[in-house]
Amino acid sequence: MQSNQEPWQINDSEEFRGRYTRLHQVTPPVMVDRSPAHEPLQPPVGFTAALGDGVAWIAVSLLVRLGIDALMASSTSFFIPGILLLAAPAVVAVTIALIMPQWSWSLGYRLVLVMFGLLMGGRL
Repeated sequence: MQSNQEPWQINDSEEFRGRYTRLHQVTPPVMVDRSPAHEPLQPPVGFTAALGDGVAWIAVSLLVRLGIDALMASSTSFFIPGILLLAAPAVVAVTIALIMPQWSWSLGYRLVLVMFGLLMGGRL
């Protein structure tokens, strides 16, 4: 520091400007959400991944429908919870469409697959 400057004054030298610009050229780290809740919302990449994802969603919802039908046939006390579970994908789709107009295509795609699987399970 030069002797004619006070300690609180900014040093306007080339050395100070060089250090200042180098310090501010460092990019901050990119924050990536790696939480397990975030991963299922990612759309599948590639045709085979999308096909496998679609088959999995349809198969699981078909098995769920068969299980709900078996529970409803075993006891009448499971009728109302079973109907609520069958209507849940449609209720979720309408709620998301009303609350978030710009929602994810992959979520809509999966809800349609679940509804299709529930319909197919009722036809078996």
